[in-house]
Amino acid sequence: MLKKILKSPQNSERKSGNFSVCSFKTIKDLLLEITYACNLRCRHCSSVGIFNENWQRAYHSLTSLLSEYDVERIRISGGEPTVTSSLKWWIDIIRNERKFEGKLVLQTNGTVYYENDEIDEYWISLYGSKDFHEKITGVRRSFDETLSTIEMHVRKGHRVILQTPIFAETQIEDFSNLINKHDFLQNLPVRLTRLLPHGCAEFMEVLPAEEQYKIAKKMPNRIITCSLDQSRCIKYMKKVILPNGNIRECASCKHGKILCR
Repeated sequence: MLKKILKSPQNSERKSGNFSVCSFKTIKDLLLEITYACNLRCRHCSSVGIFNENWQRAYHSLTSLLSEYDVERIRISGGEPTVTSSLKWWIDIIRNERKFEGKLVLQTNGTVYYENDEIDEYWISLYGSKDFHEKITGVRRSFDETLSTIEMHVRKGHRVILQTPIFAETQIEDFSNLINKHDFLQNLPVRLTRLLPHGCAEFMEVLPAEEQYKIAKKMPNRIITCSLDQSRCIKYMKKVILPNGNIRECASCKHGKILCR
């Protein structure tokens, strides 16, 4: 009987290109973008030029995926999720209505302090020193606000992960120097993502993926994401729900093109 189960289609693997993809109904990472609104003007923003939101469709997409798949982690993002009054409503839907017991992450730029007991991790964007950070965000004092939010979360014992795309090798060196200046930053993991030429970043000079990956490996205490380590990208089994309710395989598909492979 055990051999029959192991050989059944439900427990087999299918081949996709050079990758072996498990056919279990699992989503390891579900990114829920609840709004396109944001209080910053980041030079690399992937949501530029997209405005249509439909929370009813987004709600239906979320409930459908949670019913159909075993979801391990949900990341609430945007835009900037803390600028919309619906943030708490979405958290209540996920934890109370849908009884989601996996990891819940708030992905934020940190300019607005927000905490909720239902959130397991806070992923906060920080790009480097004050000058570089505000050059990227386009908003004065955004660096001070973000740094203050990070410190407050750390002092309260919340799990914080810093995150930044890789703009240049000098930026990562600048980022490392910033961490060494502040004791509350020194033990935090850093999530390094690949800068993709879409949205605003389509008009930026973007390093080749291989070069970004080499830079990322030099950073201590770093988490290299699947967008950088492309050998994991297909196997990672991700889904993205956009604010209009559309479901995509990856955030890089937001503009209708797969850019991360």
